[in-house]
Amino acid sequence: MHDEGSDCVCEIFEECSFFDRNEGLNNTILTVQRIFCSGECKENCARYGVYQVLGPEHVPSDLLPFDHLTADHLIAGKTKVPA
Repeated sequence: MHDEGSDCVCEIFEECSFFDRNEGLNNTILTVQRIFCSGECKENCARYGVYQVLGPEHVPSDLLPFDHLTADHLIAGKTKVPA
């Protein structure tokens, strides 16, 4: 789902499984897109961080854009996230 009026520049936007999984949540998704997918904001996205460091095959489909704790653990090579 792509908002044609957005300034989306994230190169993984079209293939980001987060949006496929949450397609029915239009207003929420548009807000997430504005915060994490456009302009330099993509640097705030946990999914984008994992993509940049580890590659697309290491981005879990259930990783939320704001779940930096899990992203940091994935990048550090840890498999478990502390509770």
